Amino acid sequence: RRLPVVALADKARMLGFVTELAVKEHLSPRLAVRPLVAELFLTDNCNLRCISCNCWRSVTRDELTGEEWAGVIDQLADLNFLKVNFTGGEPLLRHDAPALIAHARDRGLRNLHLNTNAVLLDERRRTAVLDAGIRSFNISVDGPDAGTHDAVRGHAGAFDITMRHLEALVARRGELNLRVRMNYTVMRSNVDTLPDIMRLAQRLRVRLYLNLATDHTFLFRHAAVHIETRVPDAAVDRALAAAEDVLRRDSRMLPRFSELAYLRRRFDDVVQRDVPCAESQAK
Repeated sequence: RRLPVVALADKARMLGFVTELAVKEHLSPRLAVRPLVAELFLTDNCNLRCISCNCWRSVTRDELTGEEWAGVIDQLADLNFLKVNFTGGEPLLRHDAPALIAHARDRGLRNLHLNTNAVLLDERRRTAVLDAGIRSFNISVDGPDAGTHDAVRGHAGAFDITMRHLEALVARRGELNLRVRMNYTVMRSNVDTLPDIMRLAQRLRVRLYLNLATDHTFLFRHAAVHIETRVPDAAVDRALAAAEDVLRRDSRMLPRFSELAYLRRRFDDVVQRDVPCAESQAK
């Protein structure tokens, strides 16, 4: 069924949240900003072996039970959170993921988002998460073709499966008012394919969101990941020149010029001082 359109009041609350973050960053560091968005890492485990990630390199056991996660969701509802992102690892590895999403919906959390590599998003699971209330998806696609994507993701055949499941979501976008994005992580091994992933997003009519490889956060700290964060300046310049040409020709579904400019600054800054604290919530 088609869920109600997000209220203007929700958009106003989110705008106020982002404004307060900007004031805190630039004018008043001691300003207390009440969080509105929760990122729930349902599991640290994953079914793929991405070269840009540390999740799969060990198995995390004794994670929160379904009852414990339901308790977390209850607290978010009581605190009047605006949005909940279900993520991982790969959240669909948990058999109770649809039930937890439905619990969030039943507690009045209207804006529910799912990050997934889509390999497990077959018809049964797709129906389950849609019935549970997910109306926003980020699908991880790290290359415009099987050669690049499968090499980054460490799983032969992953690209074809992900594309099939992504296209099935897009087919229901109008019916259910879905928000579907492709999430592409720019790194040493795929930076040259940036212009082609932009063209793929336009062919699929799916908005492209850029992530940037990092080894500074808990899911990504590993020596092998660090290699992927060291992108040569020449490779970045070459990719951005071609990407900007694509953007000038047709900007539909693509990142803005300012986002491409941030990409260049980001890889130039080893300390990563300018990474926005709410970067992940821009999805």
